[in-house]
Formats: sequence, structure tokens, C-alpha cells
Amino acid sequence: MNTTTVNYVDGHSETIAITLFDRMAAEKYGKAHNWGNSMESMVSVAAYAAYAALRRTAKLAEGLQFDAWAQSVVSLPDTTTDDDSDPLETAGTKEA
Repeated sequence: MNTTTVNYVDGHSETIAITLFDRMAAEKYGKAHNWGNSMESMVSVAAYAAYAALRRTAKLAEGLQFDAWAQSVVSLPDTTTDDDSDPLETAGTKEA
């Protein structure tokens, strides 16, 4: 499972599972807002995927918009997986 931890300005943190649906929502939102492709806007796409996951799990106040939420975030470390592999390091490699 892919998870990320959102660190907020007020000092609290929230660890959330990021699903395929959350990533798809981020791509769709990014395209609608002219972010370019996901490689050109990796931080924004990752942030929106976390936002989508928090919305999906009802961990955000109803009606809280993405920009307002993003202003409350200090950092969004890279997404991790349960097996501790780095998806960027393994991208494009084939298993034997």
C-alpha cells in the first residue's frame, strides 16, 4: 500500500493511503488547471493526490478547497510503500 504523511503548519501530521483513484483525480485536476504532465508538476500532483485521499476518507472539513488546504501544509514527504521500495528507483526496471 502506498502511504504519505502530510505535515501541517499547526504541527499535527496525518498519514494517509494513496489509491489509484486518488492519483487519477490528481491527474484530472492537474490537466483541468493546465499543470502540464505529471512529470512537470510532480509536487502539485502528489499534493492533490494526498488531498483527494483525505477527502475520500472524510478527514477534511467539508467544502475545504485544494488551495486553502495546501496553504495549511508544511511538507508532503515522498510516498512510500509497505515493502520500503522507492517507486522512482524501480520505475522502468524489469523483474527477473
